[in-house]
Amino acid sequence: MENGPRNALTPDHENLIPRPLANAYSQAYKNQNTWSKRLRADAKIGRSLGEAGINSQAALNAWLDQMDEDIHLNLNEFEADSDALKLIPARVLKLNKVIPLDVVEDKLFIAISYPYEQRLIDEISMASGLQVIALPAYEHQIGVVMKKIMARDLRPQVDKVLQEFMQGDSASPQAEPRNAASSSKEDAPVVRLINIILNQAVLDECSDIHIDVAAQQVRVRFRIDGSLSDFLVFPLKFHAVMVSRIKVMAGLDIAEKRIPQDGRFRLAVWDREVDFRVATLPTTGGEKVVIRILDKTNVLTGLENLGLSQSNLDLVKRSLQRPHGMLLVTGSTGSGKTTTLYNILGTMDRKAQNIVTLEDPVEYSMPGINQVQVNNKAGLTFAEGLGSILRQDPDVIMLGEIRDCRTASLAVQASLTGHLVLST
Repeated sequence: MENGPRNALTPDHENLIPRPLANAYSQAYKNQNTWSKRLRADAKIGRSLGEAGINSQAALNAWLDQMDEDIHLNLNEFEADSDALKLIPARVLKLNKVIPLDVVEDKLFIAISYPYEQRLIDEISMASGLQVIALPAYEHQIGVVMKKIMARDLRPQVDKVLQEFMQGDSASPQAEPRNAASSSKEDAPVVRLINIILNQAVLDECSDIHIDVAAQQVRVRFRIDGSLSDFLVFPLKFHAVMVSRIKVMAGLDIAEKRIPQDGRFRLAVWDREVDFRVATLPTTGGEKVVIRILDKTNVLTGLENLGLSQSNLDLVKRSLQRPHGMLLVTGSTGSGKTTTLYNILGTMDRKAQNIVTLEDPVEYSMPGINQVQVNNKAGLTFAEGLGSILRQDPDVIMLGEIRDCRTASLAVQASLTGHLVLST
């Protein structure tokens, strides 16, 4: 490819195409910094490809095969085309990690993470009624653009429902829970508002939702990457009906406001089942509610996808090869301690090893692993439970947390007597 592709783009097209593709089109123009600066968010990729003589998937694949290295779209500054977005439902895009890029005549250009199944391309073609041309893109960049698309769809719903909600038009919280993606007009505003909050929280991959009273207002905050940030604020008079609705969903007593309560519920969010754990706490300003989001798709991703440095990843893997010892995961709330432990368990041989966990509560069900729920009222504490587990011939023990000296002492003894102990 000494002189570049036969139909290489000229400098006039530099600002129309993401830098990696522009670099590949022609070796005659190598100033990457200039092209990066000229990258336009509304790039018409389809038009640029057409002018380069690439008008089919076969032509694109043949062109990509000529490249000396893997070529991926740069989506960092890309804004999806509104006309292209209308052709495919948002839930389908998120489920399959696909971004519509551009529509040119009878062709729909999409960004997709490679490798992909031809079946998916055929389904998108059938749904849109257009010929689909798929361009390779990095999965993490697709995720970033996808969040922008989903947030853009939810924001108008938030504004509309919040306006209705603040007008006092709220039905009884006793209504049956609905699918979290539901926003039908017959739903009460409080129901739709909570559904939108849950949708946005799952979309933002937050670990917890906090609903409390501050300065005579109700504030809704999301914990993302360990830090809390505001999502919504509205008048105090709507606090009671909102808390009552959440209690109904979690199977709690809506009349009991004097003591803390714990419950859970499961809803379909973005075409998948997500568990939510609810904890209420009476405060001087009113009941505070915290909802822990238990989404398996964001937890069991594999050790390599946790963001560990290569040295720390190697250290963890070496530690797990040892027949006994203790591995402690530490960090602030929402930093990923439990997520790390579950991914460690996911790497282990569940057939050849007896793996037992002791948790309060059990957050994610893992087939092939014996998971034990702490029950303090029945006398099954962490210390008592650990003592019983040691008589079950375990190879690996995972403790949700070490709360007292006796549990710590037993855990250390177990790690010194042929058991691998994991905890936070």
